[in-house]
Amino acid sequence: MQHSFIRALLVVCQGFAVMFGEVSQVEAILLSIPADSHAVSGRLIVLDPGHGGRETGAIGPNGSMEKNSNLAVTKALAVLLRQAGAKVLLTREADQAVAAPGAPLGQDLLQRSKIANEQRADLFLSIHHNATRDETSTQRSVTETYYKMADTGASREAALAIHQRLASEMGATNSLLLPGNFLVLRAAEVPAVLGEADYINNPLVEQRLGTPEGIQQEAKAYFLGICDYFAPGIPRIADLQLDQVSDPLRPEIQAKLVGDSSPIDPMGVLLEVNGKPVQSALFRNLLTWRPSDPLPNGDYQVALRIRNLADRTSRTATASFRIAAPPAGMTMNPLLPALPRSGPLPILIGVTDALARPVADNTKIQFEITGGQLLTTEAFTRNGQAIAYVMAFRETGTILLATCDKVKASFKVNGIRQPILTGQVSGKPGFPLVDATILAIGRQSSLSTRSNQDGFWWLPHAPAGLHTLRVAKRGFRSANISLNRPRFNLVQLEPIGEPLTDQLIVIDPEDDDNPRGTAIRQASDINWRVASYLKELLTAVGANVLLTRALDDAPSDLARVRMANAEQATLFLRIGHQPGQGLRTRVEHYPGSTLGKRLAESISQQLSSRLGTANAGAVANTGFALVQTSSTAVVIYPSGVETLVTDENSEARLRAEAYAIYLGLLPPEIAGTQLRVQAESESATPLSGVMIELDGIWIGQTDQSGGYAFSHVKPGNHTLTVSDGKRFRTVDIIDLQPGEERSARIMLDRTELPADLAKLSDH
Repeated sequence: MQHSFIRALLVVCQGFAVMFGEVSQVEAILLSIPADSHAVSGRLIVLDPGHGGRETGAIGPNGSMEKNSNLAVTKALAVLLRQAGAKVLLTREADQAVAAPGAPLGQDLLQRSKIANEQRADLFLSIHHNATRDETSTQRSVTETYYKMADTGASREAALAIHQRLASEMGATNSLLLPGNFLVLRAAEVPAVLGEADYINNPLVEQRLGTPEGIQQEAKAYFLGICDYFAPGIPRIADLQLDQVSDPLRPEIQAKLVGDSSPIDPMGVLLEVNGKPVQSALFRNLLTWRPSDPLPNGDYQVALRIRNLADRTSRTATASFRIAAPPAGMTMNPLLPALPRSGPLPILIGVTDALARPVADNTKIQFEITGGQLLTTEAFTRNGQAIAYVMAFRETGTILLATCDKVKASFKVNGIRQPILTGQVSGKPGFPLVDATILAIGRQSSLSTRSNQDGFWWLPHAPAGLHTLRVAKRGFRSANISLNRPRFNLVQLEPIGEPLTDQLIVIDPEDDDNPRGTAIRQASDINWRVASYLKELLTAVGANVLLTRALDDAPSDLARVRMANAEQATLFLRIGHQPGQGLRTRVEHYPGSTLGKRLAESISQQLSSRLGTANAGAVANTGFALVQTSSTAVVIYPSGVETLVTDENSEARLRAEAYAIYLGLLPPEIAGTQLRVQAESESATPLSGVMIELDGIWIGQTDQSGGYAFSHVKPGNHTLTVSDGKRFRTVDIIDLQPGEERSARIMLDRTELPADLAKLSDH
């Protein structure tokens, strides 16, 4: 009531103030705003003027800098908000960076979000002005408002309220509300919005931003949008508590919910435990949940979000707890029928609680032994189990004692040894390889198994006649070992592509909704095939690879980017072939990404040199995928689609594109050892489309000249297989040297030994 009276009094006095020229622009705006502007009173709002210091942002046609316009609008907005009772913090008050001088851009951006996070702000708003990189589009005028991509609740609601006011108050004819994954947004732990009110490289926009009236107009639009967001009230979770004392296995969650100016919507309460919704009870504004049955042992994450009847969403409240019932029982069972003649005997330890359920992961078990030795004196459970490795020496028996909390168990090991094929696989000494494939090959039969979490494996019932042991692991060069007798085999595998091992790479084949048979649709299929070949190559060197779509799928750009961000990909590679591109290679990157530019240059150079295309090089662009992915991202256009559609040897070409992209991902310091293979008939006729396989990993097809080249091959010995589908040749390449460029002519219909190869054999 008091607020309305003051407003009425201001309105009465406005005429006199205007008459005598004593009313400021700020006061005039405050007098013209809706009565519900008091909704921002007491709210803590962090305003971020984009860029600053050496980061100028976009430049207008007459030289105005975005950073200055951002700061001017932000300061004007701060005045309006403070006059309405809001608590306002600016990430910068002057033309300077937010982080310490000399800090990288990423750290500066994180510092802006950190201010909002530490203050637990009610809203974080980053103010910018856009620009197009196309100099012919200087008339572009679009209002774009972005919300934190991972938050379709509060962030989107705030962005929508602000966006509607920006579009209406600024008279925008074109406007877009978009999910955004800019670093300042994704690092924010509070509702976060980034505004691009217009394009500063439009002369009319630049002119407007150069006047106090233009600055105030934009500030007012933001102000009204913020008022609109807070007006219906923002629900909040006042208190989230966890009670594990009364029943440790059935903890109770309680929370006090506040609807603010509007009641809580019972259908808008979302409580999740480990990412799965659970049914809670809501009495008035008190929420409670207790599981009906005891929870399994383990770690749990709780997330609670609520919505009020005015369709406003709270920020998410989180909590965590651990169920760890004490051990009550233990079992001990050997994994082999007897002690191997060489190597340890694995004994599986199972630990359960009083309800016969596996104890929590990482529960400690200690081992003691009499009459033998242990590889380790302790282990930690996984799914309620752990393994003790016993080396026994007494034929009369060895006693293993295991202790877990207050529970003990013992096992007597028979000291009699038997011939058992066993071993351990490692990548480096002391670093076991999990889930390596072990294949024992014999004249009449073969056996296979996989290494466990400690790199050990066993074949307890191996038949006689096994002659070769093949050990393989994704990302490592396979090893072949001669088997003369059952024994313990310690095998260390050599990494193939260490720079890419264990990286998560998302490959995105471009697509279009055009019907099949059109050039675009053919390009869609071609993109997918190149992506599939590239996935094979990257998987072989130990990378974890995801494709954004199947052959006939067409997910939205937003879905593809969300997938990459959710998986926390290291690299995002989009592959396309455009009509009219011809024999020209182009690779795009985000303008501000140093890593992206370096990667784009490397990939474009490899594609151009291997495919013989003109090289447009690295091109800065602001496409949605380049801007919104969290990872380093590039968009790759190896060549035009028409060339591939008409190329009789197009499949070999697609493989060559994939291999060139792979080479472009490797660091430049890797040695440039090369192996070129020339496949011919006895009459010296080149054989195109012939399969060339190196070390059972790298697969290529010969081009029209019958040739194919492997680059960045590791020095040492290699195995080469050449096949036209009917005939096979297998060749051992001996002693490749760093930086060497070796050629190998192979005639599929002759068995003579090439001069530079060690041996040639039919398969």
